[in-house]
Amino acid sequence: MENEKIETIFAGIKEKGVQCEYDFLLYLYAILKSEGFPVLLTELNAMSGYSLRFLYDYKIPFVFNGSIDYIKSNIKIFLGVDIIVDRLRAAADLPKEPFILYPQNLLIAKVEKGRALFYRSVFCEEKDIEELLAKNSFVVTVDYAKIPDRKGFYGRENFLRFVNLMKKEFLNLETEIMRNNVSSGKMAYKEFAGNLRNQEFSFSMEDGTVHPYLSSAVYPQWTALNGNVSYLLGIHHFLNEKAQKEMIRAVKHFEDVLLFWRQWERNVGRKAFIPPTKTIPLKNRRRAANALDKASDAYARGLESLQHVKSIIDA
Repeated sequence: MENEKIETIFAGIKEKGVQCEYDFLLYLYAILKSEGFPVLLTELNAMSGYSLRFLYDYKIPFVFNGSIDYIKSNIKIFLGVDIIVDRLRAAADLPKEPFILYPQNLLIAKVEKGRALFYRSVFCEEKDIEELLAKNSFVVTVDYAKIPDRKGFYGRENFLRFVNLMKKEFLNLETEIMRNNVSSGKMAYKEFAGNLRNQEFSFSMEDGTVHPYLSSAVYPQWTALNGNVSYLLGIHHFLNEKAQKEMIRAVKHFEDVLLFWRQWERNVGRKAFIPPTKTIPLKNRRRAANALDKASDAYARGLESLQHVKSIIDA
């Protein structure tokens, strides 16, 4: 049992390195690419709006996975693609592969004789389809009327829409997700950094693992920031010389955001190499918090530069 197209796509992703660790977006990209839709993963990160939104709630680590309606809306506006989310019923009613099972975010590449070939992250597994259906509530597919012209991705209207959405998401203090008001944007950075500095907040779990906000709840968010840099570099090619100079400043700031997230990673993330059973030193937590403060400041400066680009375009 195999799906050669999907298998080839994931081989390419693994070869280049995963540019976004949010499986839902990764699988949307794989489905679209398997159908010949001309979008890059970094572009999908950006034009879905996902790379523009940072959410934090210490008590609800995986709240970022509740942004499906937000992603649906943006992908429709930017790319003309409908993300169709249907409630799961029975295996006999499943759509043609490939499709996504949500909220576990599994890409079903092939179903045959009651067995499913599926992807979890970029790794292929095989299980009874009924077992997978029992743990998920929705099935996700895509639909679109036509293959778009890629130049439209970088048109003036899309760029202005992108910048406005970026500003809105960063300055929003709270976002309602799954009936919970959670910190977002600038406030999410501030709260996360504050909790890292506060020893009353433990980032070690009772089962001996690290808190999800040092691993699986934050990597799917900050790795998507690669999409912002890639998209803005694409826009750069369509600007006049004066606007290009300002855009390079903006890109530098957003590259700095990623740089500071990597500093965070070296202190409390994967590259800190601190055993899960060991308490994270307070000095590491403080350095990580400082890195988040700097990332937030760099993001704000990037937004300021983008406002200058807008002014030049509108002049």
